[in-house]
Amino acid sequence: MAIRTPTLIELWETAPYFHDGSAATLAEVFDVGAHQLSVSEADEADLIQFLLSIDQSMYIAVGFSLKEVGLRRCCR
Repeated sequence: MAIRTPTLIELWETAPYFHDGSAATLAEVFDVGAHQLSVSEADEADLIQFLLSIDQSMYIAVGFSLKEVGLRRCCR
């Protein structure tokens, strides 16, 4: 059985998060249930800033789309 996981590339375009859309922000993702982080607020803010900075230009050559390189957005 395969598990389809969404890419982190351009994560800001996939909000809200979780299968039911119950987390409107990444901060909410890290503040609930099994996703709670045991890090300082500053470290959590840095992690969120990093996740939101990942875009196609960091990993995909100019002129290619996510679809062309086999990456897909999370299905909704």
